[in-house]
Amino acid sequence: MTNSQTMTAIEAVDRLGAAVAEIHDADDSTAAVLEDVNAARAILDRVHRHEAILDVLDERERHEALGYTTEHDDDHGTEELLELADQQAWHYRWSSQVSAPDRSRLVKAIALGVAALETLDRQVR
Repeated sequence: MTNSQTMTAIEAVDRLGAAVAEIHDADDSTAAVLEDVNAARAILDRVHRHEAILDVLDERERHEALGYTTEHDDDHGTEELLELADQQAWHYRWSSQVSAPDRSRLVKAIALGVAALETLDRQVR
């Protein structure tokens, strides 16, 4: 979910809550609906706050769709994945010096770091 989609969803939930409150008196059924609307709003707020983490998870899913499965990661091992993460981080640092920072490089670096951590976790279990 992109930043603008998240904000649109948040606005829609806010409008829904206001409409429900306007239409009905605060009886039990309306209170339950408002509770659900408020819970949805809280979830959307959390998603919006943690958009960077969701981007990293999306990148991990993209890797898996390309065939970089957990088995593939395990074959390469933690050290190799960390080296790849370091290369992406280096490219991010380099691009930041010559132009606007390349956010996608940083997301890739962190996703590779997560892959390395997951590989390590599987090794110690």
